[in-house]
Order: sequence, then C-alpha cells, then structure tokens
Amino acid sequence: GAIPPKDAFGYAFENGADFICVGMYDFQIVEDSNLVTDVLNSNFLAQRERRWLA
Repeated sequence: GAIPPKDAFGYAFENGADFICVGMYDFQIVEDSNLVTDVLNSNFLAQRERRWLA
C-alpha cells in the first residue's frame, strides 16, 4: 500500500483503531505479525484518547 506496514500498524492503533484489516501475501505474514506484536506490546495505550475495546 501507500503506507508501509511498519508505520501504518502503529498509526492505526495509536489513533483509535481497535482492529486492523490487512491484506498480505504469504511471504509477508511473519514480518507483519511481528510488527503488530511489537505495536501491541508497546505503550500505545498511553497515547490513545479512547480506551481499548477489543
């Protein structure tokens, strides 16, 4: 897409998304899963105005 996953995943969760829908090829699954795990393990909840509802 227009925004690299490394930037997009964090941006989505930090700005209020509870879920993200991501299309990826089979060779991207491991890297993208690791990126999401890193975001979810970070301190992104402290930067959200709305609480996590997932």
